[in-house]
Amino acid sequence: MRKSTKGLVTPAFVISLVALILAAGGTSFASVPVAFVAKTLGLNGKQKTQVKSIADKEIKSKAPKLSVLFAKTAGSAASAGSAVTAGSATNATNATNAANAANAANATNAGNANTVGGQTVTHFFLKQPTQAGNPTVTLLNVDGLTLTGSCDSFGEPVLTANGSSEAEFNSFGNGDTDVNKVVDGFSSTVTLLPGGSGRNSEGNATAAYATPGGAVVTVNYGFDYTTSFDEFKGCGIWGTAISS
Repeated sequence: MRKSTKGLVTPAFVISLVALILAAGGTSFASVPVAFVAKTLGLNGKQKTQVKSIADKEIKSKAPKLSVLFAKTAGSAASAGSAVTAGSATNATNATNAANAANAANATNAGNANTVGGQTVTHFFLKQPTQAGNPTVTLLNVDGLTLTGSCDSFGEPVLTANGSSEAEFNSFGNGDTDVNKVVDGFSSTVTLLPGGSGRNSEGNATAAYATPGGAVVTVNYGFDYTTSFDEFKGCGIWGTAISS
Protein backbone atom coordinates (compact mmCIF):
# COMPACT_ATOMS: atom_id res chain seq x y z
CA MET A 1 0.00 0.00 0.00
CA ARG A 2 1.29 3.49 -0.94
CA LYS A 3 2.30 5.54 2.06
CA SER A 4 0.07 8.54 2.78
CA THR A 5 1.58 11.90 1.79
CA LYS A 6 -1.00 14.03 3.50
CA GLY A 7 1.52 15.57 5.82
CA LEU A 8 3.84 16.55 2.97
CA VAL A 9 1.44 18.95 1.32
CA THR A 10 2.33 22.17 3.10
CA PRO A 11 3.19 25.51 1.57
CA ALA A 12 6.74 25.19 2.87
CA PHE A 13 7.13 21.80 1.21
CA VAL A 14 5.84 23.05 -2.17
CA ILE A 15 7.99 26.18 -2.02
CA SER A 16 11.02 23.99 -1.29
CA LEU A 17 10.08 21.81 -4.25
CA VAL A 18 9.82 24.83 -6.58
CA ALA A 19 13.13 26.22 -5.28
CA LEU A 20 14.76 22.87 -6.01
CA ILE A 21 13.50 22.92 -9.62
CA LEU A 22 14.66 26.50 -10.16
CA ALA A 23 18.07 25.84 -8.60
CA ALA A 24 18.54 22.67 -10.63
CA GLY A 25 17.99 24.11 -14.07
CA GLY A 26 16.08 27.39 -14.11
CA THR A 27 14.39 27.89 -17.46
CA SER A 28 15.84 24.63 -18.78
CA PHE A 29 13.42 22.83 -16.42
CA ALA A 30 10.48 24.88 -17.67
CA SER A 31 9.03 21.83 -19.37
CA VAL A 32 8.84 19.79 -16.11
CA PRO A 33 5.14 19.87 -15.03
CA VAL A 34 4.42 20.13 -11.34
CA ALA A 35 1.54 17.68 -11.94
CA PHE A 36 4.12 15.01 -12.77
CA VAL A 37 5.91 15.61 -9.48
CA ALA A 38 2.59 15.45 -7.63
CA LYS A 39 1.72 12.17 -9.29
CA THR A 40 5.11 10.73 -8.38
CA LEU A 41 4.46 11.59 -4.73
CA GLY A 42 1.10 9.79 -4.90
CA LEU A 43 -1.03 12.81 -4.07
CA ASN A 44 -4.80 12.66 -4.43
CA GLY A 45 -6.81 15.07 -6.56
CA LYS A 46 -7.30 17.68 -3.86
CA GLN A 47 -3.64 17.56 -2.90
CA LYS A 48 -2.58 17.94 -6.53
CA THR A 49 -4.74 21.04 -6.86
CA GLN A 50 -3.20 22.44 -3.67
CA VAL A 51 0.34 21.78 -4.92
CA LYS A 52 -0.39 23.35 -8.28
CA SER A 53 -1.92 26.46 -6.72
CA ILE A 54 0.96 27.04 -4.29
CA ALA A 55 3.60 26.27 -6.96
CA ASP A 56 1.98 28.61 -9.45
CA LYS A 57 2.06 31.53 -7.02
CA GLU A 58 5.63 30.82 -5.98
CA ILE A 59 6.95 30.49 -9.54
CA LYS A 60 5.19 33.64 -10.67
CA SER A 61 6.67 35.61 -7.76
CA LYS A 62 10.20 34.29 -8.28
CA ALA A 63 10.34 34.03 -12.03
CA PRO A 64 7.21 35.28 -13.82
CA LYS A 65 8.33 33.99 -17.20
CA LEU A 66 8.41 30.44 -15.82
CA SER A 67 4.62 30.37 -15.76
CA VAL A 68 5.06 28.55 -19.07
CA LEU A 69 5.19 25.44 -16.85
CA PHE A 70 1.39 25.55 -16.74
CA ALA A 71 0.84 26.63 -20.35
CA LYS A 72 -1.47 24.28 -22.23
CA THR A 73 0.19 25.30 -25.54
CA ALA A 74 3.76 25.08 -24.23
CA GLY A 75 4.40 22.38 -26.82
CA SER A 76 4.25 25.13 -29.45
CA ALA A 77 7.21 26.85 -27.81
CA ALA A 78 9.72 24.06 -28.26
CA SER A 79 12.18 26.49 -29.76
CA ALA A 80 11.36 29.37 -27.43
CA GLY A 81 14.83 29.13 -25.95
CA SER A 82 16.15 30.44 -29.25
CA ALA A 83 14.10 33.62 -28.84
CA VAL A 84 15.64 35.02 -25.67
CA THR A 85 16.02 38.38 -27.33
CA ALA A 86 12.83 38.12 -29.36
CA GLY A 87 11.41 41.03 -27.41
CA SER A 88 13.84 43.23 -29.29
CA ALA A 89 12.36 42.16 -32.61
CA THR A 90 8.79 43.34 -32.21
CA ASN A 91 8.68 44.67 -35.75
CA ALA A 92 11.13 42.19 -37.25
CA THR A 93 8.51 40.90 -39.69
CA ASN A 94 8.58 44.30 -41.36
CA ALA A 95 12.29 43.99 -42.08
CA THR A 96 12.43 40.81 -44.16
CA ASN A 97 15.01 42.22 -46.54
CA ALA A 98 16.40 44.94 -44.31
CA ALA A 99 19.89 43.48 -44.53
CA ASN A 100 19.92 44.37 -48.22
CA ALA A 101 18.91 47.96 -47.55
CA ALA A 102 21.71 49.10 -45.25
CA ASN A 103 22.41 52.14 -47.40
CA ALA A 104 18.95 52.59 -48.86
CA ALA A 105 18.45 55.86 -46.98
CA ASN A 106 21.29 57.34 -49.06
CA ALA A 107 19.59 56.40 -52.30
CA THR A 108 16.19 58.01 -51.85
CA ASN A 109 16.45 60.03 -55.03
CA ALA A 110 19.13 58.02 -56.80
CA GLY A 111 16.87 57.45 -59.79
CA ASN A 112 16.83 61.21 -60.39
CA ALA A 113 20.55 61.76 -59.88
CA ASN A 114 22.43 63.67 -62.62
CA THR A 115 25.79 63.02 -60.96
CA VAL A 116 27.37 59.58 -61.29
CA GLY A 117 30.81 58.74 -59.91
CA GLY A 118 31.61 62.44 -59.52
CA GLN A 119 30.69 63.18 -63.16
CA THR A 120 27.85 65.58 -63.98
CA VAL A 121 25.66 64.96 -67.03
CA THR A 122 24.01 67.98 -68.68
CA HIS A 123 21.83 67.93 -71.77
CA PHE A 124 20.87 70.85 -74.01
CA PHE A 125 18.31 71.37 -76.75
CA LEU A 126 17.53 74.21 -79.16
CA LYS A 127 14.71 74.39 -81.70
CA GLN A 128 13.98 77.69 -83.48
CA PRO A 129 11.93 78.57 -86.60
CA THR A 130 13.43 79.91 -89.80
CA GLN A 131 13.19 83.65 -89.28
CA ALA A 132 15.28 86.72 -88.65
CA GLY A 133 15.82 87.92 -85.10
CA ASN A 134 15.98 84.61 -83.26
CA PRO A 135 17.73 85.11 -79.91
CA THR A 136 21.14 83.60 -79.21
CA VAL A 137 20.75 81.01 -76.44
CA THR A 138 23.34 79.78 -73.95
CA LEU A 139 23.18 76.01 -74.42
CA LEU A 140 25.97 75.02 -72.02
CA ASN A 141 28.07 76.73 -69.37
CA VAL A 142 30.17 74.33 -67.30
CA ASP A 143 33.75 74.49 -65.97
CA GLY A 144 34.41 77.65 -68.01
CA LEU A 145 33.21 76.24 -71.34
CA THR A 146 30.28 78.08 -72.91
CA LEU A 147 28.32 77.03 -75.98
CA THR A 148 25.78 79.40 -77.54
CA GLY A 149 23.47 78.77 -80.47
CA SER A 150 20.63 80.03 -82.60
CA CYS A 151 18.93 79.53 -85.97
CA ASP A 152 19.38 82.25 -88.59
CA SER A 153 16.98 83.61 -91.20
CA PHE A 154 18.01 80.83 -93.62
CA GLY A 155 17.11 78.10 -91.16
CA GLU A 156 20.79 77.29 -90.56
CA PRO A 157 22.22 76.41 -87.15
CA VAL A 158 24.73 78.82 -85.65
CA LEU A 159 26.99 77.48 -82.87
CA THR A 160 29.91 79.09 -81.04
CA ALA A 161 32.25 78.10 -78.19
CA ASN A 162 34.22 80.11 -75.66
CA GLY A 163 36.40 79.23 -72.68
CA SER A 164 39.57 79.83 -70.73
CA SER A 165 42.57 81.39 -72.44
CA GLU A 166 44.65 78.51 -71.01
CA ALA A 167 42.30 75.69 -72.01
CA GLU A 168 42.63 73.07 -74.73
CA PHE A 169 39.65 72.57 -77.04
CA ASN A 170 39.14 70.09 -79.86
CA SER A 171 36.05 69.44 -81.94
CA PHE A 172 35.63 66.87 -84.72
CA GLY A 173 32.51 65.61 -86.44
CA ASN A 174 30.67 64.28 -89.44
CA GLY A 175 28.56 66.17 -91.91
CA ASP A 176 30.06 69.65 -91.58
CA THR A 177 33.72 70.62 -91.78
CA ASP A 178 33.14 73.83 -89.81
CA VAL A 179 32.97 71.86 -86.54
CA ASN A 180 36.55 70.57 -86.97
CA LYS A 181 38.54 72.87 -84.71
CA VAL A 182 41.74 72.67 -82.65
CA VAL A 183 42.13 75.51 -80.16
CA ASP A 184 45.12 76.09 -77.88
CA GLY A 185 43.52 78.56 -75.48
CA PHE A 186 40.58 80.82 -76.33
CA SER A 187 41.67 84.26 -77.42
CA SER A 188 38.16 84.92 -78.77
CA THR A 189 34.90 83.13 -79.48
CA VAL A 190 35.31 80.14 -81.80
CA THR A 191 32.64 79.57 -84.47
CA LEU A 192 31.71 75.93 -84.95
CA LEU A 193 28.66 76.47 -87.18
CA PRO A 194 28.56 79.86 -88.95
CA GLY A 195 25.09 79.66 -90.54
CA GLY A 196 24.36 81.47 -93.83
CA SER A 197 22.58 80.79 -97.08
CA GLY A 198 22.94 77.40 -98.72
CA ARG A 199 25.24 75.79 -96.16
CA ASN A 200 22.90 72.89 -95.39
CA SER A 201 24.63 72.17 -92.07
CA GLU A 202 23.68 68.84 -90.56
CA GLY A 203 25.59 66.14 -88.70
CA ASN A 204 27.11 65.36 -85.32
CA ALA A 205 30.38 66.02 -83.52
CA THR A 206 32.34 65.49 -80.33
CA ALA A 207 34.19 68.25 -78.50
CA ALA A 208 36.74 67.89 -75.68
CA TYR A 209 37.65 70.74 -73.33
CA ALA A 210 40.28 70.72 -70.56
CA THR A 211 41.79 73.32 -68.23
CA PRO A 212 45.22 73.30 -66.53
CA GLY A 213 43.43 72.74 -63.20
CA GLY A 214 42.06 69.39 -64.37
CA ALA A 215 38.49 70.37 -65.29
CA VAL A 216 37.34 68.23 -68.22
CA VAL A 217 34.20 68.57 -70.33
CA THR A 218 33.24 66.15 -73.11
CA VAL A 219 30.39 67.22 -75.39
CA ASN A 220 28.48 65.14 -77.93
CA TYR A 221 26.23 67.29 -80.10
CA GLY A 222 24.10 67.12 -83.21
CA PHE A 223 22.60 69.72 -85.55
CA ASP A 224 20.26 70.01 -88.51
CA TYR A 225 19.01 72.78 -90.79
CA THR A 226 15.76 74.27 -92.11
CA THR A 227 13.51 71.15 -92.29
CA SER A 228 14.58 69.48 -89.03
CA PHE A 229 12.41 67.42 -86.69
CA ASP A 230 9.98 65.88 -89.18
CA GLU A 231 9.78 68.80 -91.60
CA PHE A 232 9.79 71.50 -88.92
CA LYS A 233 10.56 74.76 -90.68
CA GLY A 234 13.60 75.64 -88.70
CA CYS A 235 16.85 74.26 -87.30
CA GLY A 236 17.92 72.38 -84.21
CA ILE A 237 21.00 71.93 -82.02
CA TRP A 238 21.10 69.34 -79.24
CA GLY A 239 23.55 67.32 -77.18
CA THR A 240 24.91 66.05 -73.89
CA ALA A 241 27.92 67.18 -71.86
CA ILE A 242 29.80 65.23 -69.22
CA SER A 243 31.84 67.33 -66.82
CA SER A 244 34.10 66.60 -63.84
